[in-house]
Amino acid sequence: MYLTAWDHKPPIIFLINGLMSVILGDNIILHRILFSFVGLFSVYLMYLLLKLVVPRFKLKSPQLAINTGILIFVILTNVAQFTSSGNDTENFALPFLIGMILSYLSFRNSNKYWQLLVSGICLSFMFFLKGNFLLLAMPIGFFVIFDNLKNIKKMFMDGFIFGLPLFLHSLIWIVYFALHNGLQDFLIATFIFSAKYSGSAWVGQLSSMKTFYFMVSLASPIIIIAPIYYFFLFKKGRKIAEYNFFALTLLFCFIAFFSVGLPYLYYFLIAMPIYTITAIYSIFSDHNSYRVVGKFIYTWFLCMFFAGIILLSIISMRQLPALSSENTNSEAIEYKNIAQYVNKNTDTNDTVFANDYGGTFYRLSDRDSGSRFISASVLLLDYRGNYGFHLNDLFISDAEKSKPKYVVVYKDKSSLYYQNKPIVKYFSGHYHLEKSFNKFEVLRRN
Repeated sequence: MYLTAWDHKPPIIFLINGLMSVILGDNIILHRILFSFVGLFSVYLMYLLLKLVVPRFKLKSPQLAINTGILIFVILTNVAQFTSSGNDTENFALPFLIGMILSYLSFRNSNKYWQLLVSGICLSFMFFLKGNFLLLAMPIGFFVIFDNLKNIKKMFMDGFIFGLPLFLHSLIWIVYFALHNGLQDFLIATFIFSAKYSGSAWVGQLSSMKTFYFMVSLASPIIIIAPIYYFFLFKKGRKIAEYNFFALTLLFCFIAFFSVGLPYLYYFLIAMPIYTITAIYSIFSDHNSYRVVGKFIYTWFLCMFFAGIILLSIISMRQLPALSSENTNSEAIEYKNIAQYVNKNTDTNDTVFANDYGGTFYRLSDRDSGSRFISASVLLLDYRGNYGFHLNDLFISDAEKSKPKYVVVYKDKSSLYYQNKPIVKYFSGHYHLEKSFNKFEVLRRN
């Protein structure tokens, strides 16, 4: 199911989730423990990165700066695991981002090519978790070029080794899906659909942009001041390439975030390592060596940074009261009861379809989706946004072949998914009501 299902998530996410389901089963606690280990591994990599970078900054208290940096990083990333609404792409990508930076900076210090290769491997996985994360490798690309302007042979060697894992990784996915006649689906699901989705977000078709503009205004000091501040730190003893590297990385982190244009806190997760390094530098630098204006600007930046993160965390935590509300609990219980009903009245070879967001229902009912789609959201987005992928036609074609025995729909006809009129029409022509619940209905194929 996971390698053939189609959603606006890259296939590597389904592969990860599939492996997790096989190894960990349906126990959500075990899955949470795995995410915690991923988080701890990110913290460990961040510690190694700080140990590598902080001594280069020549701060007064390097060990205190490292310890403070770890504390800041843990605080800023800990909440994201529980407020990401099940969108784990950034949680998985974070250790690859830190690993890419750590390995590359280690390579610049040692010139050991295996470290550059590891950096490229991290990039390849990060890229297939989300395509716009390729922007985060741009600073390394610039450094590969400008470090070797006088040695073209080494420039090509460094670029080849860094880019080789991404090329081979891409080749594996392309060959796999080409052999299974799914190359177009792969390209759409991994890259093209997300681009259309981002476009819809920017024009406000998916959600209100007010929160996003608020987040941008809070982040503007980091966007504007920090890169400029880094680029102009060319005083004696401060001509360190890491300044420019982190300035570029910070800049491209924000470009990657803005390319999404969605008011979700967890997209900031990917920039947290660079935030942390910027923050501890502003805390532990010898400000007496700077002009009064410089101290004022950077103090303002630091205050806005922490104020923004605190406010954004409070905004995102609104999900916790919703999860504990009686309405949410009753809906979750009803959803589970529906899944049990469907499981009881179907065979293992029967397929079903839940006209709802995500694929939770299929796991609860232990039945596969009757189409390549496991979420009705992509069908709705394509239809409502006129993306041009004709996903409704693909769904209907799949459904005519597999003939899902049951379809689960919302009872309220004013709900969001009734906007997808072709799908609603298909259900009304091929299914009839078998059982009604409080908020949902179970339709059976005629």
